[in-house]
Amino acid sequence: MSEKITWNQIRQRYPDEWVILVDLDADEETNEVFGGVVLGHDPSEKKLIKDTKDAAAGTSAAILFTGEIGKGSFLF
Repeated sequence: MSEKITWNQIRQRYPDEWVILVDLDADEETNEVFGGVVLGHDPSEKKLIKDTKDAAAGTSAAILFTGEIGKGSFLF
């Protein structure tokens, strides 16, 4: 498995991409993510989910976007 890195490092390595993280460092009350192990990354959220769903099965994971969401954009 890859190394655990910070959210800032993740954003620098994978700009404007979706990432799936496991082995999370997160605040349990606010769910703010501080880092983790990058299981996968892709500009397309749908492709990322398709490519990593088997590897992420049975684990606690988070899917996050490293870029800025523009005005009028929505995340579901």
